[in-house]
Amino acid sequence: MQTFSLSAIGRDQPGIVAAITEPLFKQGCNIEDSSMTILGAEFAVILLMTLPQGVDFASLVKDINEVGKECSLTIDMKEVAAGPREEPTALSNYILTLYGEDSTGLIYKTACLLADEGINITDLETKTARRDDDESGEGRQLYMMMMELYITEATDLKVLTSKLEDLGKELNVSIKLKPIEDYGEL
Repeated sequence: MQTFSLSAIGRDQPGIVAAITEPLFKQGCNIEDSSMTILGAEFAVILLMTLPQGVDFASLVKDINEVGKECSLTIDMKEVAAGPREEPTALSNYILTLYGEDSTGLIYKTACLLADEGINITDLETKTARRDDDESGEGRQLYMMMMELYITEATDLKVLTSKLEDLGKELNVSIKLKPIEDYGEL
């Protein structure tokens, strides 16, 4: 089987997921991993899928590009390395949350600290919200970030927690790190 990625982005509207997945379903493709979200007014999709033997790839791309035209989406589809990653870093074992007033560099500085510690970010989501309860009447932009992480047993969690607390003070935000409950038998 061949493994492909499909990414698409465009103005959010009902029916995008159904439109994109219809030609995949009709060709017998198996969606193995996906991420879909609304970013501002845009809807973004990333799919990882396998195509069964005998699928006419050119025909599938043509059908997907038709969907792109109908839904005003920018679509990219390409072959990727097959199979799961050899290391277990795709399986998250910690959640990092960050909450506070929005400012430049929150993702960058947090990601740098984690990279320096050899920690893999397996998923990252952010949201902003306007808060109008300050005295100036102008409101504040609040920022919320959630990262799923893979942290090896070799990482000293006390040292990491201390570094995250220091970063939170520097950025004037709250940063919390919590283990994800055991996945148990899958």
